[in-house]
Amino acid sequence: MAGVYVHGDSTRSLEQYKDTSEGYVSRDFTYYGNGCAKTWGDGGSDIPCSTRIVTTSDNEDQKNGTYYHFQAATSGTGSSITTENALVPDSFCPLGWQLPYGGTGGDYYDKSRSWKYLAGRYNLLYSTDVKVYPFSFVLGGSFFQNSGLLFNQNLSGNYPVAAIGTKSYHNYSFSITAGFNYATSENKGNANPVRCI
Repeated sequence: MAGVYVHGDSTRSLEQYKDTSEGYVSRDFTYYGNGCAKTWGDGGSDIPCSTRIVTTSDNEDQKNGTYYHFQAATSGTGSSITTENALVPDSFCPLGWQLPYGGTGGDYYDKSRSWKYLAGRYNLLYSTDVKVYPFSFVLGGSFFQNSGLLFNQNLSGNYPVAAIGTKSYHNYSFSITAGFNYATSENKGNANPVRCI
């Protein structure tokens, strides 16, 4: 990937990773560094925080801190597809694994490899705690390439799915906070943790 950044010094500014160019949603950036708990209202964090360990609700410590841009997670196929609920043809998931299906319609959004299906199968659709086995989701927060800011570690988690969102420059993701939302439309330029299924 052309835009892979590795960052381990928690005192350095994230300004160097900021990309305000018009084409940033079609680049394949990956940010590897510490997440940060600062919220939207706090304006995000422009420096990495000191921890990369996040504890799930079933007391499993997971290392956090790799944030994949949608273009990187879809192996370069995500930015050129612009129709809502259209599926991307590829991902960087290992052989036999894939980005989950999602969105609000189409042929696969509620089939066996979709978050809607899995949430129903494991009674997570109306759960207030979705960070338990067998998923053990991490509230990893997000890295925003266009602002160079980190947000919401231990407060929220967004995980991209293989479907295009409500706008041509959006992708769908499922999001978790106090509950589970399997159809969140967000900017393709946001970088998030990724789960393959």
